[in-house]
Amino acid sequence: MKSKIFTLTFITLIFLTFSFSQQSGYRKSWALIIGINEYQSLPPLTGAVKSAKMIREKLVREFGFEAENVIELYDDHATRENILKAFDRLMDPKRIGKDDRVLIYFAGHGVTRTVGGKDKGYIMPVDGVMEKFASTAISTDQLHEFQEAIPAKHVFFAMDACYSGTIFTRGIGLRESIPTSRSEAIAQFTSKSARVAITAGGKDEQVVDLADQGISVFAFYFLRGLDGESDLNRDEVITSSELADYIAKNVRFRAPQNPQYGKLPGDDGGEFIFVRSAFVSVEQKEQEKQPDVVARPLQPQGERKPQGRVVERRLEKEKQKIYWLYAFAGRNMNFYSIQEENVVYESTSGDGNLVGIGFESIFEPWLILSVNAFYDQKDGNLKIRGGDIWNEVRLSYTVTNLVIKLTSYNFYSFFGLSLGISTEIKQTIKSGRAVLRESKIETPELRLSVPFGIGYDLKIGDFKFFAEIGYDYGLTNVAKDVKWRVSSMQIMFGTRLGL
Repeated sequence: MKSKIFTLTFITLIFLTFSFSQQSGYRKSWALIIGINEYQSLPPLTGAVKSAKMIREKLVREFGFEAENVIELYDDHATRENILKAFDRLMDPKRIGKDDRVLIYFAGHGVTRTVGGKDKGYIMPVDGVMEKFASTAISTDQLHEFQEAIPAKHVFFAMDACYSGTIFTRGIGLRESIPTSRSEAIAQFTSKSARVAITAGGKDEQVVDLADQGISVFAFYFLRGLDGESDLNRDEVITSSELADYIAKNVRFRAPQNPQYGKLPGDDGGEFIFVRSAFVSVEQKEQEKQPDVVARPLQPQGERKPQGRVVERRLEKEKQKIYWLYAFAGRNMNFYSIQEENVVYESTSGDGNLVGIGFESIFEPWLILSVNAFYDQKDGNLKIRGGDIWNEVRLSYTVTNLVIKLTSYNFYSFFGLSLGISTEIKQTIKSGRAVLRESKIETPELRLSVPFGIGYDLKIGDFKFFAEIGYDYGLTNVAKDVKWRVSSMQIMFGTRLGL
């Protein structure tokens, strides 16, 4: 019966994972986010880093991009070498699957140069030098090679920079046929490969920022488009072409820029899509709606001066959840280590339940500190050798754990220190079914142990569903007058809520 319950729970977790992938259209979501303000040899920018960070937070918070799957490069870290290394990671077939999606967002300088009589676009890393663009910048030809080598079925370049349309193989208009349902839209748009890109402007145009906001006009409307304003048929599926059309119309109206959208080599007619998590509440959506914003971009200043920005309303920065409450339940398989004079045991195992609550804080994407408290049963069925004599031990604790978790993607390992205070310790001596003696074990000890193991988190919106398997190694005896220690194999399931 117990094995059936565990099997059913695992099947449920697998089903939840499959269900979520069907709702979003992808197995996993990956992103490379680059923002550069402080160039080493080029005019400084003021809105690029904040624009990139806000896009990143929107993707992670609402659209199923796991934080550990997002590569971030800002200012000094956004060197040409680091950007190329990031693309190496995105081209790794051991990491990226054929049913994944990859979004690349670049906010910084872009330039166009005439090479061999043709215009060629470049993005400028933080260490890029205008006079040495061939060796210090990254060309659109290289971007083509990178995106064709990325194993994911959908790739979307969003370039918050200006250069000519040479990145595209052909332009794209909006689709003539619009699916009638959300499920039909997801199935239709993700059935074919997609390789698309949008740039903030054309050749020799300057990207304009918005004052008070500290972000670009392009990023502002990118965010508003993801809030749902670009969803033409209100099916809650935002396609890359819908988003690009919304951005282009609004940016052209508010700033002297002409965003461009088009296909890249390898595109087969699919659509990169954004589906908001089902756990984003209606109340949150209402709070995020904003009135029309009148942007009055200033004329670009001298070459080495930051670009001006004016806006009438402050865009509230979203917060990433770093605190989580959780609840869990599970089962123990207990193992006793016993040393008694003149008594030898044939069987020293047992079982028991556990249930509790906890709190955790995320210090780094890979490092989490967790504290929990729970009720823990460590019963034992101890058979004495040489007859049909059983020593049945009833042992229970209230336990506090301090645990460190090291995460990698959805998986994590944990280890820590556990302190248990006994709530019940008694033993019953039986011969067959007959009770020979019942007694409480006097002078119980505080139980110290070391828990360690592995777990898996399935994140859906503000919730995480998790499963753990671990070992709780006992360090102390259960009482002062006995030489008994108990350790446990533990399987736990639970859910976490982000604060």
